[in-house]
Amino acid sequence: MKKVVLLVVISIFFITGCSVKRTEDVTDGEIFASEYAVNKDNVFKYATIEEVLSLFKDGTGVILFGNSDQDECYSVVKMFMDLVSENNISEVYYYDPTMIRDDGSKEYDELLNLLGDNLTITDDDLELMIPSVYFVRDGEIVGYNDEAVLMLDIADEVELDDFLKVLEDKYFKLIKKYVDGESEDVD
Repeated sequence: MKKVVLLVVISIFFITGCSVKRTEDVTDGEIFASEYAVNKDNVFKYATIEEVLSLFKDGTGVILFGNSDQDECYSVVKMFMDLVSENNISEVYYYDPTMIRDDGSKEYDELLNLLGDNLTITDDDLELMIPSVYFVRDGEIVGYNDEAVLMLDIADEVELDDFLKVLEDKYFKLIKKYVDGESEDVD
């Protein structure tokens, strides 16, 4: 009887083509898809804090700071994903700074210093808002937007839809300026 059960299980694996991926074979896109419930063929690449700091020192790229525990990050990710793919941006770095922020690490302080005037001033201090998107060229921030956190204050659905349309337009303008090589501020 055991042989029959084993033969059935093996047959099922062959018929269905089931396979198990090794951890090192799982892509950033697949991990990001499971975290944000988006398509696995996305442009997001997980960055380390070292890569993030390097980007702001002398790199070029787009980075999204987010945290999948926050609802507003889901809205931004889905909106931003569509916009970058429409504008042929093939890679967006993703980093969740909450752990280094909550630990008060030196890397978080260094990140804040590199972001400089491109931070939000809160009652307590300068803060990296989540979600936020930064566009960097040769270590210079050419644009950013951290207004998505304002979604938390909007209870009315119509008002929220209007806000999201305005936010999407701002993202679109930032993306266009980045792609076109411009570095002017976008309202």
